[in-house]
Parts: sequence; C-alpha cells; structure tokens
Amino acid sequence: MLHQVQKAVLDQDYTITNGGAASTSVLVANDGATVKIASGKKLETDTNVGLIANANGAVAENEGTIKSTRTDKGIGIYAKAAKGNNIGTITMDNKEAVGMLGLVGSTLINTKKISLGGVSSAGMYGEDSDLTNSTTTSEIKCK
Repeated sequence: MLHQVQKAVLDQDYTITNGGAASTSVLVANDGATVKIASGKKLETDTNVGLIANANGAVAENEGTIKSTRTDKGIGIYAKAAKGNNIGTITMDNKEAVGMLGLVGSTLINTKKISLGGVSSAGMYGEDSDLTNSTTTSEIKCK
C-alpha cells in the first residue's frame, strides 16, 4: 500500500483575530505532513503560533507572509523534531516573540526575511536543532 503524504496549503489571504488563548495555532503538520503558506499570500494572526511541524518528517513552510499581531510570546514557525522553512517574510510585531523556533533535532532554514518589533525577541531560536540563515538576501531585522 502506498502512503500518501498529507499537505495543507493556505492559498488565500487570511486574518485571525480571536486566537488570544495560550496555546493556539493556525495550521499543524504531524508525522510527515506539510503545512504551507503559498507565495504571495498573507496570514495575519494573533494566535500563539502560525505554523507547526511536529515530528517524523513534518514540514512547516512559509512562501508568503506571516504577520503575528499577538501582544506577547508569538511564534511564526514552530518545529519539534521536524523542519521549518521560511522563503517569505515573517513579521513579529510585539515583545517576547520568535520568528522561527526549533526543538528536539529540528532543522530551520531562513532564506528571506524575519522582522522583529518588540523587546526580548529572537529571529531564530533552537535547542538541539540546526539553524541556517542562508543566502545573500536573507535577513533578520530588529526595529
């Protein structure tokens, strides 16, 4: 039997304004699945996390724009034993935010832009993970 890989793609602009609870997210990939924001599309959210990749080859990928409006502790892409790719723009407006967070053997790659607007924030943060800010056009900016 052939195993079919699952994929969820946000292919239109989308805004969430009621995600203020402590543990909320927009799209979650588990066990080899992929979640993605398509090129040219924007996710504006006040959830705790924009995209999550959780274990066993799961992938969270941003080709468009993630804009976090959460007042504190927002995360653009979160990976746990998985992979996170940013080839678009991640904007974290407020304090204690992380553009890309990797835990437990994750791989994070930024090839475009992460912008931070608040204190005590990090563009990329990893624990026991591989982080790469690659290419000559990638950047992490603090306002």
